[in-house]
Amino acid sequence: MRRAPLAVLESGLSAGSAQDLSRTISTRRPARAGAVAGHRSGLPSLRRLAALAGLLAAAACGESPVDPGTGGGNPPAVASVVVSPGALQLVAGESRTLTAAVTWADGRPATGAHISWLSSDPSVARVDGAGNLLALRGGTAVVSASSGGKRGEAEVVVSSTPANNVVATVEIQGTDLTVDPGKTLKLSVVLKAPDGSVLQRPVQWSTTNESRAWVTWDGTVYGHAGGEVVITATAEGKSGQARVRVTEWYDYPLVRAQEQALPWRVSTETLYTEHGTRYDRTVEVVGGRFRLSTVSDTYQQELTLRVTDLYYWQVDGEYVPGWSSSSVRTLRDEGTAGWSDYGTFRYTSTLIDGHEFFGSWNPQNDLYIIQKIGGQGDLRTFVFDK
Repeated sequence: MRRAPLAVLESGLSAGSAQDLSRTISTRRPARAGAVAGHRSGLPSLRRLAALAGLLAAAACGESPVDPGTGGGNPPAVASVVVSPGALQLVAGESRTLTAAVTWADGRPATGAHISWLSSDPSVARVDGAGNLLALRGGTAVVSASSGGKRGEAEVVVSSTPANNVVATVEIQGTDLTVDPGKTLKLSVVLKAPDGSVLQRPVQWSTTNESRAWVTWDGTVYGHAGGEVVITATAEGKSGQARVRVTEWYDYPLVRAQEQALPWRVSTETLYTEHGTRYDRTVEVVGGRFRLSTVSDTYQQELTLRVTDLYYWQVDGEYVPGWSSSSVRTLRDEGTAGWSDYGTFRYTSTLIDGHEFFGSWNPQNDLYIIQKIGGQGDLRTFVFDK
């Protein structure tokens, strides 16, 4: 008994799909010759049957789809899948579109390759088949794109903070910011959200040159040496900057002389006595400043002197005060500074010939100067950094 011929019907099966072949294969013998002839006339060509059989075999073996760029046949293996961006930070409710670049082993881009998207935690970040990403709640998720057995990943960090409650701008307040060596300058910063509202957040501070000025955790700048630095304030990844100029000179105001509070009387002398009159002059130190350079071995000083002239008349053999006049003068000096053999500073004037004096610091950080003024003995000057 002969077997009935198999009648394979064209099923329209596409690459990678499956279909129940029991509906397309018939073992029934045609009822009559005419029907058989008609049925054969509707069969697909042998070439199409061969192609269909090849697709079925490829699908059964799990092979990759046909690379349209090769004109048919199996494509090269997938070499890599790269997701862009590879890392991103989002706020809950924000969305982004990720892209995946697939490359064949021969280096060509796999245009049109099928890509599968997956999120490691869909409750944090959800992704659809086109790479559209939606941030849902605070947390971290890894979104992957797969193709041809290769996978690329992107890390997604989601903040639960509302979009208008994140730092958008950081601005350090003030212009022409200047600080003296040994002094401090307190900086303030304003943090704003995208809608312009002011936020309160922790701020990190830094300086470009700690040898000139350093900055503390609360934005206090300490001047050290003359020059310019850039101070940076950072909050939630946003930064603002300001330039701060450190002046050249340490500046010490004079507070007392000869170990007594100012004014300190340097001298009182009688200039002349004749015709029943006397003329006395008193010189007092009433203030002054002493400056040391932070960029060179030089000093500057100013002493403020008050000169009072008092005239007396002789009455019954006694001198009684008459009229007086007073004026203020400034004694200026400058020169070089350097260590002496005694471990103190030696100051040598370049304005007053032969004028040399010494100075040192005491435990209270006062600058202690001993020098002569106008041949009137030693002038001891304490100067402190206020």
